[in-house]
Amino acid sequence: MAISASASSAFITGSGVDVATLKLTAASFVAMAGLLWLVWLTQSLYHAWSERRISLMDLHWGLMRAAVLVMALSFAIR
Repeated sequence: MAISASASSAFITGSGVDVATLKLTAASFVAMAGLLWLVWLTQSLYHAWSERRISLMDLHWGLMRAAVLVMALSFAIR
């Protein structure tokens, strides 16, 4: 959603930061949180698989679901 030039100027004056910079920062934090969650999940699933608590198919299925969720999240925040 685009904002008018006067609203953008007022935002920059009030906050000291451009709207686009703030959006990029927020999107970066959300993307970083999603990727860290994916790494944590991958490690947890691998650990469970190595201890024979889940099958290889469960490992693949869990990783594929997580990858799809992270891709949907990255699409939503762009």
